[in-house]
Amino acid sequence: MAAALVAFERVAVVAEAARVREAGVRAADQAGSLAAALEQAAAAAGGTGAGPPGGVLSGAALAECAALLVRRARDGVRETEQLAGRMESAAELLVGVDEEVARGVAGAGG
Repeated sequence: MAAALVAFERVAVVAEAARVREAGVRAADQAGSLAAALEQAAAAAGGTGAGPPGGVLSGAALAECAALLVRRARDGVRETEQLAGRMESAAELLVGVDEEVARGVAGAGG
């Protein structure tokens, strides 16, 4: 019974790790879309001379915002990947501990 519970918990943790990874990828994709829009706005602002030079609406400022967003999205993916990896390691640890306890119980009973 305990082994079945540990197996169930392991499956649940691994499934959650997969969801964490997927969420990180989705967030990065969304950030990429927003960065592309900022880059288009930067090109348009640069081409029309919109806004004061060096201002918030300048092409250079918008391009820097896009680059910053892309860097943060990559950092987010890296962090979610690390978190998912730690979750999977914890799930494997559950299996190892369960096996160790089972050996101890078998040894005590034998």
